[in-house]
Amino acid sequence: MSVRELTSTEDLLECGRIQNIAFVSPWDPEKSRRELEKPDARRNPVFGNFNAEGRLTACMCFPFYQVAYEGGTVSMAGVGGVASLPECRQGGAVREIFQAALPWMRKQGAVFSALYPFSHRYYRQFGYELCQMPVQQQVPAEALKGLSCTCRVRMVMPGEDFAPLSSVYQSWLGRCNFAVQRDRRLWEQLVGSDPLRERRYTYLFEDDGGPLAYLVFTVQDDAPHAKGGVVRELAFARPQGLTQVLGFLYRLAAQYKWFRFTLPEHVPLAALLPESFESQASFGEQPMARLVNVEQALAHKPAPGVSYTVAVHDPLLPENDGVFRVAAENGRTTAAKQTGEAADLTLDIGTLTQLCLGSLSLDEAMFKPGVILAGLPPPPRVPERGLLGGGTAVLTPGNRICFFPHKTTHTSVRICHAKGRLERRPFAWKRRHAACFTSSDHPLRGYRSACHPS
Repeated sequence: MSVRELTSTEDLLECGRIQNIAFVSPWDPEKSRRELEKPDARRNPVFGNFNAEGRLTACMCFPFYQVAYEGGTVSMAGVGGVASLPECRQGGAVREIFQAALPWMRKQGAVFSALYPFSHRYYRQFGYELCQMPVQQQVPAEALKGLSCTCRVRMVMPGEDFAPLSSVYQSWLGRCNFAVQRDRRLWEQLVGSDPLRERRYTYLFEDDGGPLAYLVFTVQDDAPHAKGGVVRELAFARPQGLTQVLGFLYRLAAQYKWFRFTLPEHVPLAALLPESFESQASFGEQPMARLVNVEQALAHKPAPGVSYTVAVHDPLLPENDGVFRVAAENGRTTAAKQTGEAADLTLDIGTLTQLCLGSLSLDEAMFKPGVILAGLPPPPRVPERGLLGGGTAVLTPGNRICFFPHKTTHTSVRICHAKGRLERRPFAWKRRHAACFTSSDHPLRGYRSACHPS
């Protein structure tokens, strides 16, 4: 078998045919040919696996995006359209594509890669790991009674300037880890081209402070005279923007029986509803990600005054496999591969991805088999007066001591016991609730962040 990038029209059409068979989806080969032969056709890189007879047996495409990460932006390689012929499956074709594609992604400058899986177990063998569990909320339209919309609302039409929407997005969601940095093409994909034909509606909410929120939703027919609203994206620049949007949705109760949307984990939707039981929660898409360049990802993580080593196991990318030293020097974080050095933290590439994105904290990661934090003797008795004054110490997952100073109810300071002494240490791996994903039209169906921006 051999793997190569598909560039000819005939190879790309055969890739389309394989995807049509794999996904059991409609496909018009002549229409696809016309699209491929357009002079301005935009193509994502596509890799294919050929058997000994030269027949294409599997393929996948790799759209690239700029995503937010720790206050900056990095390149992310998406993975989509993964398909193989039924008669050629379980022969290692997809694995061979990943073995060729991951080093290629790294050479193209990607720091992360991400995908929507049909099976988490399947993609974990290639180093991908669950990076978010978005919670879908479905509420009856009547459950929103009591919430009002008092701000200015208008429908956004195709061809308009997307600057007001972008302003709302970048005020919060767009700055969270893994939020795609949208250009006009991506905004057009989200909003659509014909709201009346597509039944996809976009509304902008404004008050005296400027753009406050936006809402993009489509229609789902439950019965001839019963409809539901599926919210593709709901974003707000300030917390009151959410209640304004919910109040607006209640205005539509005559046409829509229910609304379904995904909100950040920390948003207390149930507390906003007059009857909390009327909110039905379920898990939606469960995306996965993996690190492609460990050094760059670690170098973007803030580490003020901290130096530590991480041993990473990555069987598919030798450049990521080994021990890395992370240190803060001259106001910036550096990360470099080391040899013969003991590791403070040992873990696999998937778990490190979760830590870097913030989908797991270090304490949460310690529940996973194979994650080892070195030098953790039994927790000592915290002195009555000492580092932080009097307080109460409790053991947390990962054998960390969480110290709660007396006369303090809303703050805590983490201190670690290492090498036989208590020392104050910044908590480098904090859960950030980032990388929430919602639906869109490109292969990765659109990335959106979930909670706290960098």
